[in-house]
Amino acid sequence: KIAAITLLLLALLTPLTVTQAQQEEGKITAYVQHYMKMDRSGLLLINDTVSLVTEEKQATIQEIFVGVPRNLKEKLSHITAKPLTKPSIELSVEKAELWEENFYGAKITFKQPLPLLPRQRYIILVSYTLTDVVTPHPKETSQFNITFPIIPALSLQAYLCNSTLELPPGARVLPGASHSTNTTWTERAVYVKYLKENVEPFSGERAWMQIAAPRIQPIECPFMQRKIILSQYGRLEIHDTYHIVYKGNGRLTNLTVPLPPHAQSVRARGSLGELTAKQQEGNEAVISLEVSVDPGQTTVFTVLYELPWNEYVESKGGSYTLKLCPNAGVRWEIEDFAVKVVLPKGAKIRVVEPEPSLKKSTGFSYTIEIDYVEETPINPLQLSLSYEYSPIWAPLYPTLWTALLAFIVYAAARTIRPPPPVPTVPIPVDTIRSFLNLYKRRESIMRELTAIEEEARKGRMPRSRYRSRRRRLEAELARISKSMEPLKEELRRAGGRIADAIAMIEVAEAELQEAESGMRRLTIRYRRREISSDAYKRLLRDYRKRIDKAKTTIDEGLLRLREELGA
Repeated sequence: KIAAITLLLLALLTPLTVTQAQQEEGKITAYVQHYMKMDRSGLLLINDTVSLVTEEKQATIQEIFVGVPRNLKEKLSHITAKPLTKPSIELSVEKAELWEENFYGAKITFKQPLPLLPRQRYIILVSYTLTDVVTPHPKETSQFNITFPIIPALSLQAYLCNSTLELPPGARVLPGASHSTNTTWTERAVYVKYLKENVEPFSGERAWMQIAAPRIQPIECPFMQRKIILSQYGRLEIHDTYHIVYKGNGRLTNLTVPLPPHAQSVRARGSLGELTAKQQEGNEAVISLEVSVDPGQTTVFTVLYELPWNEYVESKGGSYTLKLCPNAGVRWEIEDFAVKVVLPKGAKIRVVEPEPSLKKSTGFSYTIEIDYVEETPINPLQLSLSYEYSPIWAPLYPTLWTALLAFIVYAAARTIRPPPPVPTVPIPVDTIRSFLNLYKRRESIMRELTAIEEEARKGRMPRSRYRSRRRRLEAELARISKSMEPLKEELRRAGGRIADAIAMIEVAEAELQEAESGMRRLTIRYRRREISSDAYKRLLRDYRKRIDKAKTTIDEGLLRLREELGA
């Protein structure tokens, strides 16, 4: 009887004990530093420094949600998180959508429940990017509407949220914004500040404002290739090739391009030769485009520069190790980011991390390629490459070629009779100049055709106007193509380098047309769900590589013709 009564009392007291223990668990709240930076390209980079605190009693936390209101879901691109207090603590990050809480963002889970002592702070840094937040004004080329999360969405109550939006220097906030803010101007940037206390869980806020910002140039970068050239003479050269789609209003004549720290000897090159490049403070360069770009059009160019060898390459005897961040200085989001490394002639690769997608040997030279999908500036990449190289090879390589050339000349002189003198063919300077001018005009028309097709597809241009402009442009394109044929024939008859350049251009144009047609067919198949997303992305990268290679070959052919003008 006594034992039964004891068990009954224990059963009745157990729920009370559990309830009291739960009540003793402290309440966790947050202090948030919400820092947003608007890049010149229109990309919004956000860093949320979230401080977790419990005021009076010890508490534990297993997970936390940090993100934006659901009406910004389509704009949120990438999101990451890392601990600043006790970095050794492991956590995982995955995207999450909560319909009832109007939330989209990251679910951050600690591998082990995190204990918090009273008045102890544990700090997490959450970084994410938003795209398509800038909409150009329909009439004013330097005015924009911007949409952004002025208050982030958290699963905890925030005692204080201190929000700052950094705009490019020279920007002005125009009247009529959704929230009342304070603005501070400096030489380096413009800061828009907003403060809010006692933010309830999942109470993120979306804001909008109009700004006048002449330095904002809204663009997209679907493809970029960074070519890293390790010279046998201790030079580290970088060639960045960009495919840029202009998303602004009005014509784009120059573009501000980010550079890695310590970049020097900056130059630029387009399809028809050298471009003007002016290096600016803050690791930037202003590139003057060879042809002005209309909204929706694409332009391709290459920025060339050097980096200090000793800061990125370690050497010990005949062993060398290259260590760098492949996307250093890149402030744009890139759908398809490729890195190519060219080693000195005679070098032998030992170790490469990450594993390259392609290793290619041409003669005495080694080249590797690494493909990254959806590069983002909040996710620094890493590249480590170790190779062996003998310094003796640098003077030996030209010596070998000189000896080989001398042997060929000697053998030819002994076995082949000297041919009769060939009359010198004058260089058709006027024909080359006319061909280059027509080619430049043809490229401009083709870009304009692409732009109006995009405008019509998005419903921004009436169909009747689209058909009229397309007929006019196609008629002009046909006239130019017809005028170019006799010029091509005359340049072929000139022989030598000129004929080789024309042949190079024609073959590359055929390859370009075939690759572009294949890309269009691939897109149609993907929309019909005939192929998987992974297969689509892989084939799309292959087509873009073919297109990039063909365009590079065309540029080389045009450059040869331009060199003949200066001969």
